[in-house]
Amino acid sequence: MISRTTPLILAARGGHTAVVQILLANGAGDEGLALVAAACRGHTDIVQLLIANGAGYKHRAAAMAAHRGHTDIVQLLVANGADAELAWTRAELDNSGQH
Repeated sequence: MISRTTPLILAARGGHTAVVQILLANGAGDEGLALVAAACRGHTDIVQLLIANGAGYKHRAAAMAAHRGHTDIVQLLVANGADAELAWTRAELDNSGQH
């Protein structure tokens, strides 16, 4: 169950790049949860777009991408400041996938 969602998170989760662009151009923000959603689902183009727009939660997004095997996204996030050594518990990873 999702405790909090926004149009940006939904568009990022669904892989809808054009919608993400429109929302960002109109001031949408979510403190980085859209980045986690896109990274978790392997949407590299959206991850790049969100990073370019200053998205946070890079460490959590990198952990989720690693958990799901999205190597290109892990590389992208680490290259943009995600901590490759940050440790997460299994429960934290499982809960992050809900965003």
